[in-house]
Amino acid sequence: MTLASWTDSEWVWGGADGGPGIGTSEFVVLQNTLSPTNGEGTTGWVEEPDNPGGELVFSPLTAGDDILALTPGETFYAPVALKTSDASIAGTVDLLGALPATGVVIDDPAGTLWTSLQVRVALEIQAAADAAPTCDQAFFDAAGVIPIVAAGGVGSAGAPDQPISGGGDDVHYYCFEISLPDNALTQTLQGRTVAPAWQFLSTSV
Repeated sequence: MTLASWTDSEWVWGGADGGPGIGTSEFVVLQNTLSPTNGEGTTGWVEEPDNPGGELVFSPLTAGDDILALTPGETFYAPVALKTSDASIAGTVDLLGALPATGVVIDDPAGTLWTSLQVRVALEIQAAADAAPTCDQAFFDAAGVIPIVAAGGVGSAGAPDQPISGGGDDVHYYCFEISLPDNALTQTLQGRTVAPAWQFLSTSV
């Protein structure tokens, strides 16, 4: 005699509404070197993960000056804004000291212009909907501005681990100040060129 059996099988799967239900988060930081740039509703937000990255646009302290024709005592300013993408989680941002820009031909024997240039960098964090600040001399003394590089050579590293929110909720507005001091050495540096490139190293939390 053969005995019959009933069987039943139940399955479960990691999905939702016909699609996958398990996945990884995103951490994406975007940059914008347009001036000025607001966090919302503007163009220019891109990823530039490789050296040399996005091109900083320097404005002179004195109208008519040209950063490719620096003379001792001149100062220039350039803004860059960072934010996370709409789908990104939060993280931190660390500004590293400058390295030579990849693929750019320069003329700076013994690196004398590189070591003579001075940089200051400051940061203001604002909600994405707020108007962008102006990157100029007054920016460094404004309330709420965080000194990142107080003063030093272009290779000076910044303050580490500035928090950046997820979903593009806030914007990091950085202002770079580049100057050539007026001294006996810099007065001998006619016709030199350099191309510093700075890295913002971001880490998710």
